[in-house]
Amino acid sequence: MSTKSWLLIAALLVPILGANASPAENNPQSFQERWQLQFYPDDLPDQRPQLSGTEWVKAGDMNILGRRTDQVIRFPVDRRAELIPPQRNDENGMSSVLQPVEFTHIFHPGLPANEPTTETTEKYRQSVVVGPCIEYGGQVHTFHVVPGQQLLFHAVVPVNALQWYTVAVRFTGPPAAGRVPPDRNFRITEFLFEFGADPLKVNEGPLTIHYHSRDSCDEKLTIQHFHRTFRLARKPNDSPKVRRISTAFARDLLFIPEHRYALIDEDHYDAAGDELFVPLKE
Repeated sequence: MSTKSWLLIAALLVPILGANASPAENNPQSFQERWQLQFYPDDLPDQRPQLSGTEWVKAGDMNILGRRTDQVIRFPVDRRAELIPPQRNDENGMSSVLQPVEFTHIFHPGLPANEPTTETTEKYRQSVVVGPCIEYGGQVHTFHVVPGQQLLFHAVVPVNALQWYTVAVRFTGPPAAGRVPPDRNFRITEFLFEFGADPLKVNEGPLTIHYHSRDSCDEKLTIQHFHRTFRLARKPNDSPKVRRISTAFARDLLFIPEHRYALIDEDHYDAAGDELFVPLKE
């Protein structure tokens, strides 16, 4: 089939696919407005090509009986995303791209050995990637990909050498009874860390933390700006790969200079990151 024929098919399919799209797909520019984001950077690259067609796994902790639950994340190739180019909002530079996602939990029963391994899978066909953020099932998470090596959720990602960004929209309770669709309360937490010097190279300097939070059950919007001094720090269990920066705020930042991402130290993270996935090899 000639190139001209393929272009004609694509031109016919795009409006058809758009007609069957979700509200987020029909209005991709509404991502920032929908979540009332305050500090989303003006321009960040499309990260979907780093995800499309990949599969990742995180092994769960094993107990004394050998029981554990592994998590597998798959990003199926979506032909609609291949045909429909990233849609851009010239006002703020954001682009939005379709990217389905599938989460599978694999339960390994351990002892006694006669129990079968079980799997449960949730599929989100209408998930959307916007820069370094993925939106699915009413949630948003910042992610970072080291191609062929790592996928990290809840990452703090570089905007440039001096600015680092993260946002999360997470559920704060079960679905509301009697609601169709079943609404759930959620909380938005957004940070923009603005350094006066490169935290990967300098051990101390000025820092401004721009913070935004909002609960769905509370119309109040909290926006605060904290002026601090950051300093290089270290804890006994820190991996040599981690550069810990004390922000004189609620939590330290754990930078991984090798792969250019960071984590907010939530105590339960280990040095590599509790949300770190590696390529699935089946």
